[in-house]
Amino acid sequence: MSTSAPSPERTVRWGLVGCGDIAERRVAAALGQSRGSELVAVARARAELAADFAARHGARRGHADWRDLLRDDEVDAVYLATPVRWHAEQAVAAAEAGKHVLCEKPMALDVAECERMVSAARSHGVRLGVAYYRHHYPVVARLRELLASGEIGDPVLAQALAFEPFDLPHDHPRAWLLRRSQAGGGPMADFGCHRIEVLLDLLGPCEEARGSSANVRFREREVEDTCVAQLRFRRGPLATVAVTHAAQVPRDTLEIFGTRGSAQVPVLNQGVLRVTTGAGEREERHPPHANLHQPLVEDFVAAVREGREPAVNGEVGLEVTRVLASLYRERPEPAGGEEGTAPVRQILNGLLDLGRRLAPWRLPRAWRRPVAGALIVLAAAAAGGFAYIELVEKGFLRYNKWDRRVRGTLRVGDPAPDLELARYDGSRIRLSSVWETKPAVLVFGSCT
Repeated sequence: MSTSAPSPERTVRWGLVGCGDIAERRVAAALGQSRGSELVAVARARAELAADFAARHGARRGHADWRDLLRDDEVDAVYLATPVRWHAEQAVAAAEAGKHVLCEKPMALDVAECERMVSAARSHGVRLGVAYYRHHYPVVARLRELLASGEIGDPVLAQALAFEPFDLPHDHPRAWLLRRSQAGGGPMADFGCHRIEVLLDLLGPCEEARGSSANVRFREREVEDTCVAQLRFRRGPLATVAVTHAAQVPRDTLEIFGTRGSAQVPVLNQGVLRVTTGAGEREERHPPHANLHQPLVEDFVAAVREGREPAVNGEVGLEVTRVLASLYRERPEPAGGEEGTAPVRQILNGLLDLGRRLAPWRLPRAWRRPVAGALIVLAAAAAGGFAYIELVEKGFLRYNKWDRRVRGTLRVGDPAPDLELARYDGSRIRLSSVWETKPAVLVFGSCT
């Protein structure tokens, strides 16, 4: 369909790549229930899970390889619900296969990847969209109207707060969000990007962006747990965006202060709007769709059928990523040293990733502990902190440091005796060898 003339009557047939949390909760339903839309195929690494997901969501078939889905002649468009590190590769391949692409946010790991995606879509004549679904919230549309009408005057200052307590075990399916190489960043990249998109939509192009990132609570994470952005817009107003995983009380606020009044949204996902001007204060209600993704999908489907750009296209996603890149420019390196720069670090991460993949699922139960343990020993030796590390049960770690024959059992948060600077947080332990100062971050899967 993507290579034929646009038609307002034809159904857009979707392939869904990635069947994780967001696909399960909202995306699959939106693809199947939106006007002029049909979910026909899904892709997931394990064939039996792909088939199960397809059956539960009304798709005709499941693929174990996303490349097979791109070769499916009945698929017109693909929705990418995969970790961020896969977005660019998959989006470019989809465009080359003549498929329209709607990609989860953030668009990609960096600006260069976003530019490749935009270029591929343009070269192959397909539509490219990014899943900044808050763009379609009725309360955001109402804020556009308020600003355009001048009721609250010229915008002076905006503030968005997004606090989501988030502390997952290392083997949780969504733990990739805490790995810089897969997610690109922490809460600012994950959900702060939504607020950046809304502010760009409401206030126009951003001239300058500065960010301050920190690990206030979760100090051993590769990504920040807290970030504050300062934005200056071309039209003059300033804005702050503050996000965190570390605060216990959630927040989801958006406030715009103008020269004649203000507009405040206490909970963006609920749509209550408080407008204050010289004439007084009033409250309006503009709740979002029950499925937050559905208006996004419906707009993208309409764009494909009508031959127009989606409201949130690749250029919008690229601009958000430019802002994120500016915010992260001076962020500290992840705990344990700079990721991806040393060959030893790459070997270590590869071994441990292989252990996580093999130990829990692929091997007979009797082989799981020795295989995972052997991989961890090899990784520790390569990194300069030779140790045998084993997860005894959820939350407990047993270790054997070979140079001192120290044995012990650690609980989450406990310091590790005789392992300098070491602390076990449920997903990794930082080791410094007695003879060498080079640290290693060992990430491991359950061996139980």
